[in-house]
Amino acid sequence: MNVAIGDQVKPGDILARIEDPDRESDVEDVRAEVLLAERRLRTAQERVAKHVAQRVAQRRSLWLRFQVLWTPWAANDPHLLAYPDQIEIARRALYDFDRGRDTNALAYFDILGTLEESVGERDLDLRRWKRELRHRKAAADELVVRAKFNGTVFGVHALKGNYVARDDLIVEVEDNTPRVAVGWVDDSMATAVHIGMIADVSYVFRGQSKRIMGQVTDIQAGTDIAQPDKFGMVVTIKADDAGLRKTRKWFRRNAPARIRLKRNLFTSWFGGADGSA
Repeated sequence: MNVAIGDQVKPGDILARIEDPDRESDVEDVRAEVLLAERRLRTAQERVAKHVAQRVAQRRSLWLRFQVLWTPWAANDPHLLAYPDQIEIARRALYDFDRGRDTNALAYFDILGTLEESVGERDLDLRRWKRELRHRKAAADELVVRAKFNGTVFGVHALKGNYVARDDLIVEVEDNTPRVAVGWVDDSMATAVHIGMIADVSYVFRGQSKRIMGQVTDIQAGTDIAQPDKFGMVVTIKADDAGLRKTRKWFRRNAPARIRLKRNLFTSWFGGADGSA
């Protein structure tokens, strides 16, 4: 649990983390595969680097081979128009090497191509495992409970280490708006109640009876919590000149209150504070 009662939260704040052993195990397994793929890629890259470092020695070997044949021939038979076969082969091998070509199979560039292909395969393998890790972590992150709006934590229903099941209530957050009084009237009053009506709200604060004036701000069709089989209207009353702090001080959540609506006729019924009927 990341919050306590009374904490202020904003959208995106983490309220609680729920651990699923199976999902956490999946993440760790894939993370191990990522580490293994990284080691394999490094090994393949090191092999390429080691092979590339041999290029100078490979060329020098071809150059010396050509010079061993060319030097005595140039001294004894400089006027011949055609090179002997051995010199031509050595010259051609050096010429092809400088242009990235091998005269024989499994020579320098052939091996280099195989090693670079291995690097590409290892890189793709690493990318695949990293993508899988992101997916597994995203699945695990779905078990993080976050705040959807600015508000105050007023209920924590699970402790660290507790087992929770689907649909269990874990944390309750009240949005940062003034509390209101909510009451229910029979549908016979449909034509007598309207938004803007003056209301008198009576409630108990610290053992003493209090009253405050307000106005009807919303009317919705609904049922009475005490009598679910009866259909009528749910009326919301906002206290006049009372903001967030005052209404939270005066109106306890779900505390009973008596509400009287004032018009040409006089009506009263029992209601409750902050969304309760």
